[in-house]
Amino acid sequence: MATCGHCKAPNQSIDHVRECSAAHFTMVSSPVQPSAFVEKFLESADYRPMALSNVIPASKYALEMTGSVRFYEVQDGKGKWDGYQFVSQLIGHPGDWKKIPVKGTARTQVLFLIRKDALGAAQRFSKEFVVCAVCSSPLSTPESLALGMGPICREKF
Repeated sequence: MATCGHCKAPNQSIDHVRECSAAHFTMVSSPVQPSAFVEKFLESADYRPMALSNVIPASKYALEMTGSVRFYEVQDGKGKWDGYQFVSQLIGHPGDWKKIPVKGTARTQVLFLIRKDALGAAQRFSKEFVVCAVCSSPLSTPESLALGMGPICREKF
């Protein structure tokens, strides 16, 4: 018996494993339809290729897209990737996130949407899960709950 690498469900054949795996990947869809957005964005002053000079704080964010809330993590590159930012879509819950890399046009749109209101998107993430969007520590004080993150992490915004 072959098992699916995502849900660990036993399947009778490799074809069944492929179908199960495909079902898991269909729940993650590209957040953009590249046409109009890309043309508008590429003409704007906000466009820069992959490096955005780390203008968005490394954190977790919640964005409303196509009627549902999606969760993302922005990480700063290190070493030879210094100056670059990487985006992952988060699926699951804190402590057990499945991180799906967001690349190309989808990455550009996510960074653009976060950049519009980075603090608001980070606070929305924090309010959804009652953890700090930057360090993932539980929020416990009334001030931290109101701000959506701890006082030290708030300074990064």
